[in-house]
Amino acid sequence: MMLGAKIRCFPAPDNSKISTAVKKHYFWAVLPQLNFPAYQFKTDFLSDHPRIWDNGRKKWLKLTPEEWVRQHWIAFLTTEKGYSASLIGAERSFKLNGLVKRFDILVGHPPLILVECKAPGIKINQDTLNQAIRYNMVLKVPYLVISNGLDHYVFKVDPENGSVEAIQELPGIIWYNGELKMDN
Repeated sequence: MMLGAKIRCFPAPDNSKISTAVKKHYFWAVLPQLNFPAYQFKTDFLSDHPRIWDNGRKKWLKLTPEEWVRQHWIAFLTTEKGYSASLIGAERSFKLNGLVKRFDILVGHPPLILVECKAPGIKINQDTLNQAIRYNMVLKVPYLVISNGLDHYVFKVDPENGSVEAIQELPGIIWYNGELKMDN
């Protein structure tokens, strides 16, 4: 994936005197084009906010800028990288040092990839990577991805010493003796 230009996503205006139709038009007009192939999503607008259908969770979700990024990553992983939707978990809780945390996307059984998503207006930096590394203390995946939908960074984690190395592309999958493996 190529790095894209920075685009800021603004939420719909919060003014009760503005009609739902105007808010709907405003939101869709400013929802950013992300740095992914074009995907078709099932969306609609309910009262005051847009929604997006999540096939994995089988429910409508409030379409926030971060959810827009998360749904693009799920589409990318299933469409471009060949992962089955049944291997992808989104926004699930886990415990880290006694605190309840939520990962954005975890791929594989056993887990192979952790994707930490941010809204397009959030800059990806060392703090974002540190968050993914902390989560990986529990999840123990060999690949980390951090993304705001515009900029994507992929890392390989050495299971022996925990070192993290930036790599150019996220591997796809292969099946070997009935087990899911990375094609690296």
